[in-house]
This record gives sequence, C-alpha cells and structure tokens, in this order.
Amino acid sequence: MHEVALTEDEDLQAAYPVHDGDPSRGQLDELPRGRHRRSDESLMMPMPFERGDVYLSVQRGGPGLGDPLARDPVRVAEDIAASRLSADRAETIYGVVAEEETGGGWRVDAAATQAARQSIRDERGRRARPVREWYADERRRLMDGGLIEPVAEMYRSSLALSARWGDEFKTFWDLPEDFQP
Repeated sequence: MHEVALTEDEDLQAAYPVHDGDPSRGQLDELPRGRHRRSDESLMMPMPFERGDVYLSVQRGGPGLGDPLARDPVRVAEDIAASRLSADRAETIYGVVAEEETGGGWRVDAAATQAARQSIRDERGRRARPVREWYADERRRLMDGGLIEPVAEMYRSSLALSARWGDEFKTFWDLPEDFQP
C-alpha cells in the first residue's frame, strides 16, 4: 500500500481513472493527484469516503482451469496484444516470452518460452511436498482449532446445514463424529 499527499491548490476537477489495465502503468497512478491507498487484498472492508474521493476496484481475472503452463502461447500473446495481460505477467504466470512487433502484434519466442516454462516447473518441484504431509498438517490444524474465525464459522454453518456434507467432510479428514471447528 502506498500514499501520496494532496496539496491544497490542486484542481479537484481533474480527470480520474476508469480502469487500470496494466498495474505497472495504470491510470490510478497517472491521473489523479492526491492521497492514494492501494491494497492487494481481495476484500475491502467498509470505509468512509469524502467528497472528491475516487474508488477504483480492479478485478484481474479468476483462477481459470488447468495449468497455466499448458495454455497455448499464441493465445497468451493475443491477450497481450489486446491489453488483457502485460508481457511481464505473461512470462511470470504462463511462462510465455513474447516480443512486440511493429504494428502492435506480439510474437512468441518459442525457445525462450520453453526455457521459462521449464524454469517454472523446476521451481515448482523444489517447493513441492507430498500430499500425505500436506494432509497431515491440515488435519492437525483442524483438530487443534487453528482456523481463522470466519473459516471456522463457515465450517460450523456447513456442518449444521447439511448432515451429508458433514459426514463427507469428517470422513475425508478422518475427524471424530463430534468434531466442531
């Protein structure tokens, strides 16, 4: 989160942002002068606003389906050309290295893309852990009451609303019949 102070003599009738396509060069940073509050949180709690305040909420897509590294690099380049994705994020997320061509199109560098994707796979392998270890840690967290309150309340509500769901949940996590988060 960062803030920029507004000076008394600045024109409050200035242009204001209506979208923020590329977060590294967004309208939110370029257009309004004043105090900025930027948050990467996906949930904003209620806050007071004053006359002249601008609120810009940007949603950057959803989780999608499948492995991002399996996405056709040409389709990723089309997204860059259409300003739906920046070139740096294409490389970070999809492992696609693309270069801008004259005329506004983007060309995929196949060799660099293959290398970038292999690098991402290698990093995944270094961070990976067996599912049985993850499962044991998560089950221990459930049994020890290590859930944040909103999640614990969601589980309590779900258990109360559906006996079938509760049975499946308890069976999957090998929890005692009287389990309550």
